[in-house]
Amino acid sequence: MNTLHLFGDSFTEGHKLDTTFPWYKVWKERRGGNLPPVWHELLSEKLGMKTNVKAIGGSSNHETFHTICENSDLFKKDDIVIINWSYMNRFRWASTLRDMNGNEVMRMGKPINIWVRMGLNKSDHYQYVITESTQMEIAVKISEHPFYVDEIYNYEKIIDNLCKNVGCDVYYWSTDHKIINTLPNEILNQKKYICNQYAGNFEVNKDSPNGNYYFTIFREIYKRGGKTIQEETNDEIPDTHLGESGHRIQSEMFYEYLKKYRNF
Repeated sequence: MNTLHLFGDSFTEGHKLDTTFPWYKVWKERRGGNLPPVWHELLSEKLGMKTNVKAIGGSSNHETFHTICENSDLFKKDDIVIINWSYMNRFRWASTLRDMNGNEVMRMGKPINIWVRMGLNKSDHYQYVITESTQMEIAVKISEHPFYVDEIYNYEKIIDNLCKNVGCDVYYWSTDHKIINTLPNEILNQKKYICNQYAGNFEVNKDSPNGNYYFTIFREIYKRGGKTIQEETNDEIPDTHLGESGHRIQSEMFYEYLKKYRNF
């Protein structure tokens, strides 16, 4: 049986694998102790494949690429790899593990080195060794400078060549409108950009800094009736991740796209 390999952030990891996110816990309790299937569960069933989910909530694109490198030896002929690029403002910082008092946690007399996930949201104060203002400055810089978007496309070149040599298919999508969704049509309309027919368009938006708002595939999910957890719980749970209907529709959209290129 072939494998569906998945990389990215919480929009790929889903609510079943993330057992620490508070709103997922509340949602599970509200549903009587169960959670609905995630889009990749439904998709793998349709494809007749097993899954290898290595997506992690809150991941930056640097961490995602690192994780792909660590798992690339698992890719086999006729496997499918789907990569979800995350928000540009996220980054990681090399640090040491610290306790609530800011003291380094030691193991066998040595500090424990860790990667700390950062972005526009404030990190736990005891985990990082840069000031909050520096954190914000870095997050804004990498989210605005085009070189950091180009870096993602260079990652893709490496991954594309790897998958070509292995004989597996690779597809990309993004939760950030600046990645993939702003590509010109002649580049966007490549097989590797999954559901590209729903991305890349824009409309005039006076509230957007550059006057335009570029769409991601979420616009089509909502258009088809997919809802967020917040919408499905009538605003009782203020979480904007996809709910049961949203995950079902995303799996249908991805399957519609993939079956154009493979006979399942």
